[in-house]
Amino acid sequence: MKNILKASIAALLLTTTISSASAAVVQLGSISRTYGSSASTPASMPAGSCDTLNTNSVTVKDGSNCQRFYDIFDFSSLNYESLDRLELTLSFGATNALTELWRVRFADSATHGSNTKQTMDRKTGPVSQTFTLRPSQADVFSQIAANKQLFLWFSEEGLGPHNFTLYSAKLDVYGTAVPEPASMALFGIALGGLGLVRRRKPH
Repeated sequence: MKNILKASIAALLLTTTISSASAAVVQLGSISRTYGSSASTPASMPAGSCDTLNTNSVTVKDGSNCQRFYDIFDFSSLNYESLDRLELTLSFGATNALTELWRVRFADSATHGSNTKQTMDRKTGPVSQTFTLRPSQADVFSQIAANKQLFLWFSEEGLGPHNFTLYSAKLDVYGTAVPEPASMALFGIALGGLGLVRRRKPH
């Protein structure tokens, strides 16, 4: 009986340890895009787009009569319990004009973007910069988490028409993983063992 009790307690402690580990925020996966005619084409092209697809990049333009640039990052293949944040790393250049001001704008669809915008570095390029989407951006985060899709927009708020060169994008997804079936099985064994000990305990 003591051996059953010890084994049950050990299994319960092990399950607790595994559950705590699985509840920690981890990188769940990544989605990468390399832009250009020989690689990826943004979702917004070619219908009504003024952007230009180059061999190893795309030239993003801010023309008012053009289709807005957007691209879609689908992470529905990732299995997780909750979403903590999304980190998008862009490689870009030619954002260095004095009257130029480009910002990253996260969106939950091709037509609805966040009111929060993150400023891109002014660089001749190429340069890499990471932009983070957190639950505090409540106007889009919950819908992005529900749909498991991130839409990338750009906003140009400088004076006059401008453009920049986008080389690549990488989305890193962070959250808590779904508990492994093995840990649930251990938990069941532990509870079963403790129940057996209690039923056999003399009164």
